[in-house]
Amino acid sequence: MRNAFLCSVALSVLTVAGANAADLPSRSQPYMPPAAVYAPSVMNWTGFYVGVNVGAAIASGTSNAIAPGGDFLNPAAFPPVALPGVSGFGQKSGTNFTGGFQVGYNYQLNNSLVLGLEGDINYRNRNRSGAFISAFPALAGAGPFTGTDGFSYSGQNRNEWFATLRPRIGIALDRAMPYLTGGLAYSGTGSSSSAQFATAGAPTGGAFLSTGGNKTVGWTVGAGLEYAFTNNLSAKAEYLYVNMDHGSQFLVNAANPTYYYVNKNEDRMHVVRAGLNYRFGGSNNAVFAKY
Repeated sequence: MRNAFLCSVALSVLTVAGANAADLPSRSQPYMPPAAVYAPSVMNWTGFYVGVNVGAAIASGTSNAIAPGGDFLNPAAFPPVALPGVSGFGQKSGTNFTGGFQVGYNYQLNNSLVLGLEGDINYRNRNRSGAFISAFPALAGAGPFTGTDGFSYSGQNRNEWFATLRPRIGIALDRAMPYLTGGLAYSGTGSSSSAQFATAGAPTGGAFLSTGGNKTVGWTVGAGLEYAFTNNLSAKAEYLYVNMDHGSQFLVNAANPTYYYVNKNEDRMHVVRAGLNYRFGGSNNAVFAKY
């Protein structure tokens, strides 16, 4: 009985030792620890940024409208006849260089939606001019321009800069972010205009003059794509449609100030540009797991 018990214990020890030896690494192959598995890094777009942009501003549908006002519309001075006036005057298209600076802030929600606000100011050297001459039957009535049979106009408009302030809404696709944008547009212009009645080709009644600059508020809408090369540096391509209504400018006759013309000017353009942004405090949300 005693011998049988000792044999059983010895057999158990040998069995356990053999099992443990099977789990040991082979001496011919060095031991390699399990590799850590890393999930892809996810870009976080939250933060303030500044940047620069360059591109082209393509004018579309730029127009003036010249219409009589004041005592020209008084039937006691002139009977209700078609006074000289032109709508759609000076419609011109063209492409100009534009470049400027932008500053903004993005906030990324947990569902990859990115909300932001961006403001920019840009140089635009847009200078356009035009003129027209019209002839008509001699004006009747009792005003200072009675008997005139011709009218001429010349004007120049300069749009030297424009700015925008726009909310942005985008979708974060890791380092790429397509977005939509739209908001306010603001521009600085300078203009000078003059008009003159004539009788048989001779100037009559003095000139109508207007000079000066003005700043105009309009609107803009567009879309873009931004890509982050690093956690701080990103590049973007952007399109904006900008509509500026420069309001009414009055051309006053110094000799007869109650007679004037109204010049309405509108400027519409397509802006195609590229930009480079630097984001402060750039970081990403690195996610990893080890198995």
